[in-house]
Amino acid sequence: MAEDALQVYNRLLRERAKAQGLSLALTPQEDQGASRALVRLACLTRVFDAQGGKEVSDAFYAIASEKRNRLTKFLNADGITEAPGFLLYNAPAFLENARTKKFTDVRLIFELLLNVYEVAAQEYFGSAQKVVTIILDDLANHAKTCMSPQTFEFTKFGLTRAPGLKGDLQATVTISPWQLVTDPAVFIRLADSANDIVSLLAPGTVLREPFFLRRLRSTFPELAFFKNGCSSSVSSGIYNETIASMLVIYWTVTDQMDAFTRGQDPQQKLGDGSWKDILQLAKKALPSPEAIHIAQN
Repeated sequence: MAEDALQVYNRLLRERAKAQGLSLALTPQEDQGASRALVRLACLTRVFDAQGGKEVSDAFYAIASEKRNRLTKFLNADGITEAPGFLLYNAPAFLENARTKKFTDVRLIFELLLNVYEVAAQEYFGSAQKVVTIILDDLANHAKTCMSPQTFEFTKFGLTRAPGLKGDLQATVTISPWQLVTDPAVFIRLADSANDIVSLLAPGTVLREPFFLRRLRSTFPELAFFKNGCSSSVSSGIYNETIASMLVIYWTVTDQMDAFTRGQDPQQKLGDGSWKDILQLAKKALPSPEAIHIAQN
């Protein structure tokens, strides 16, 4: 008698389990699906021997039981007996990239995978689809570039549905720009960039407005959270207000009255006398670039 698709898949899992030094229960009910989930996880992690199987097993059972049960349920949802099943496209690349980072606890990797499943389940709650594909390309690349366990554990991400009707079947994990940074070299680079900007803020500056704005975005990466990380009108408003405030400082310190007043009604435009008053106020309120440099060193 010919095997159906599920029987063929179970046979494949049993063969892989042998090579991984793992055991597979004949039916998910025999162990609430834990052994099946473990073997699936080992396959996703690209484990082919008993040593790797033990590493995956130890990490799997190190997860708190409540979380492990939820992960087990997701790994066993195949879109046949339980739907929707989530196909995590490029999950093996993510797991392999993260696992090669020797500082990363494999348990944390599996818990982040669980987070992906849970975000997907929330997004597709009530879906009538049998299988939904979640693309993990960004997460796989993020795992490759993480430089510390703290950065990896802090990973923030969102889920973006594909446009149109395809969104019922497919979504992509997108890494938030709001990530933890622990590399001292990054802090030094950003501080040096900020100092350089300050040193150029003077009348007759060579730092033109477009380049000033570009330098702001590279020197203060948190601006990307409001510009690219959120699409709400509130976030856009905060971003625009921040940029406008920085431009006011730039125009004032560099004595650019024309730029400061270019959006004003010609009939009510700021006069030369008022501009001089503003410059005097700024001179009293803002320390000179030299004073800032001395204070920082």
